[in-house]
Amino acid sequence: MQENEDYLLRMSILKQMTELMESWDNTAASAERIIIENKKNILLLRKLDSQSSKNQLDTDTEEETIIKDIIQQQEKMVSQIKMEQKSLLSRLKQLNQKDKVRDNYVSVKRDPIFINKGL
Repeated sequence: MQENEDYLLRMSILKQMTELMESWDNTAASAERIIIENKKNILLLRKLDSQSSKNQLDTDTEEETIIKDIIQQQEKMVSQIKMEQKSLLSRLKQLNQKDKVRDNYVSVKRDPIFINKGL
């Protein structure tokens, strides 16, 4: 009886994770939010697994396919975040380069000028 309740709870958590993944709009910001939310769900699953008397190797095929789908979607999210990070770093480098060019073109420093009044 307890195993059936555990199974239903696990499936409910996995379905919730899947729904979160499906709500992703391919942006890094929403990916971050979804990953944070799913981290909470993963902790719940681990807690449930540790309390369960069922062997962890005894997952059914539906659970396995859901978990595989979640992992694939999460990998896409992580790659999107990495691409966004690279893009931001590139833009930051361009800004820094622009500042360097500006500073070299227009000298802010003024060298002292000495006038020899004796001449």
